[in-house]
Amino acid sequence: MDLAPQPFLKAYWRGSMEHKPREQFNAVPARESVSRALALVLDQGGGSTRGIVFDARGRNIAKVQVAVAERRSGALRVEQDPLELLASLRECAQAVLAKLGSRAGDCTVAGLCTQRASALAWNRRTGLPLSPVLSWQDRRAQAAVEALLPEARQALMHAEQG
Repeated sequence: MDLAPQPFLKAYWRGSMEHKPREQFNAVPARESVSRALALVLDQGGGSTRGIVFDARGRNIAKVQVAVAERRSGALRVEQDPLELLASLRECAQAVLAKLGSRAGDCTVAGLCTQRASALAWNRRTGLPLSPVLSWQDRRAQAAVEALLPEARQALMHAEQG
């Protein structure tokens, strides 16, 4: 696997918009182009990455799902490989766009849903991960958080009531 940072998502979102004058972004598109417009949604979840393309009426036009692995060690540790997650996004986007064939160019907007409660450290200079993804299911810090709760509740009450 190539470990260099992959700006593959930039290419999907920047695409042809990069060279258009700013005023064209706010222009109302022609009715026929709106009716052909497609939206790509990537949903990166704990067990899989899904790519779904919707038409202008919200109908599902194409769907792909790519499994991602979790590593569990003991009762508390749940991790994922960040490069595998990135590769699954790339694979999913490419596969769902390939299903569209000649209509792939009609994707005019894209969205990304992620595991926002998971944590990962990246090297700012290289763009490479410094750690595995700590899943939202990981419970290693649970005891430390619970120990802070009484103090946090007291601080919150003081902030609200003085």
